[in-house]
Amino acid sequence: MGGAADAKKAPFGSSLVSVFMHADAADVALMVLGLVGAIGDGVSTPAMNARNLVFLALGCWVMAFLEGYCWSRTAERQASRMRARYLAAVLRQDVEYFDLKVGSTAEVIASVSNDSLVVQDVLSEKVPNFVMNAAMFFGSYAVALALLWRLTLVALPSVLLLIIPGFMYGRILIGLARRIREQYTRPGAVAEQAISSVRTVYSFAAERATMAQFSAALEESRCRRSCSSSSPASCTAASSSASRAGSGSSTRARAPSPSRPSRRFCLRVPAGRTAALVGSSGSGKSTVVALLERFYDPLGGEVALDGVDIRRLRLKWLRAQMGLVSQEPALFATSIMENILFGKEDATPDEVTAAAKAANAHNFISQLPQGYDTQFLSKVKSEYPIDYY
Repeated sequence: MGGAADAKKAPFGSSLVSVFMHADAADVALMVLGLVGAIGDGVSTPAMNARNLVFLALGCWVMAFLEGYCWSRTAERQASRMRARYLAAVLRQDVEYFDLKVGSTAEVIASVSNDSLVVQDVLSEKVPNFVMNAAMFFGSYAVALALLWRLTLVALPSVLLLIIPGFMYGRILIGLARRIREQYTRPGAVAEQAISSVRTVYSFAAERATMAQFSAALEESRCRRSCSSSSPASCTAASSSASRAGSGSSTRARAPSPSRPSRRFCLRVPAGRTAALVGSSGSGKSTVVALLERFYDPLGGEVALDGVDIRRLRLKWLRAQMGLVSQEPALFATSIMENILFGKEDATPDEVTAAAKAANAHNFISQLPQGYDTQFLSKVKSEYPIDYY
């Protein structure tokens, strides 16, 4: 009766079909419904610009519910059935099997609990996510072919640059995952033996020796897990470095302010650093900010952002990247809400409230009869910096 032995010899990830070997008719029905939900959930993503967006959202909700509930339910059923069958197969073995092929009871316990959890995780999360992403991928290309088939055919070969490295990375992770699972069995056995014989460990004052043995067993698995987890982080860091924040600099600039004499000024601020300009009134602090905001251009030199002269950048985009709180903020003849929205036109009400709280203005605005809808009759100066955005 070699059921457990055969299962142990089977290579990890050798067949995806073997994951579903414990499914019955009810599980098949649940998986079919979950498959339909996953496909619908993925295909609905490229159609987000549909006219009836509300109905599309309702359909997505139904599909996502079918996907999540059916796959989670069948995963629990199959994992529970797998545990029962595995334990039954182990109990059918002769005593000789445990003497020759089972190193310790920890291996049996780890196999019953950990392996079934892995299968349950595959059925409840990995399979529906794969189906959903595949449906979204092919659905997106179907929509693209229907709209701009020429451009889609031109861009289609570039997909290989994503698929081929993905398969290579997946095969590497499969090998690492198999070795990680094998290595985690050893520290589990050490912990099980130490806890079950804790009086013996205490009597020999072997706590440190046991911890050293446990740490040594964990070391290799920790290294392998670090390699597998750091790979996507490295890719993310490499891709984010391409969009790293640039540095702002004002080089040999002469301000054209009519009220102050022109003077040369040089400043360089690296990315991620904070600069503070300190000086007496009229020393040019506000002039530097005006140059950065392009309220006027310098008579000489340039103001550069990441090495690019800001005169070559779109003015609206440039000012959208900055936040300015003036010493004397102005309130326009409109509501408080619209005054705050001048800084960010597409801000949500929650973002407006958050901006007012950050400027310490939310409390007194809430006490007004009309709150954020309070109207100003004329343009006024305010001591409250509520145009924080």
